[in-house]
Amino acid sequence: MWRNKNNIMEYDPFTDFQPTNPRIPADLDDEYNFDVAAEEIAAKRGLIVVKPQDDQLQIDIDSPEALAEFWRRFNCFVMVKHKDFYFTHSQVCVVPSQRPGHYHATITVLGKTFSPIERIAYQAALNDDVLRVFLNMRRVYAGVEDPTRLFEKPKEEAPPKAAPDPDDDILL
Repeated sequence: MWRNKNNIMEYDPFTDFQPTNPRIPADLDDEYNFDVAAEEIAAKRGLIVVKPQDDQLQIDIDSPEALAEFWRRFNCFVMVKHKDFYFTHSQVCVVPSQRPGHYHATITVLGKTFSPIERIAYQAALNDDVLRVFLNMRRVYAGVEDPTRLFEKPKEEAPPKAAPDPDDDILL
């Protein structure tokens, strides 16, 4: 912690990091390292990186209560009939994330293209995880090409279907 020229106390969580602070995850350096590619971190954890399409928002939801708040806020966007906030032509997919009680929501807004800053603002308004919003903004200002992403479990492929046995009687 330090004072700036106006004698205002300022705090930088990256330089003033305290390992005993319970509000900061213990794996902060590992999980949010800007010098390591997201794909490399995901691979170490057996996960994949999912980046949004131009018309998508990704929301990281950390509890059932946060999920309820997400739906409340999403409904506010649906009710507003303004051309810039028109979410009625959208698809929402909510899936459990790798931690119990946590979810990932992907919203596809048909006919809308989000800039990185606009995407982060919408995601924050829809109750995205606060730390994730902060880190996405840091990635934007650091010049990271795809600042928004989620880590997810790879989808399991269905086993291949066996060819039908020619000796079986099949009614057509």
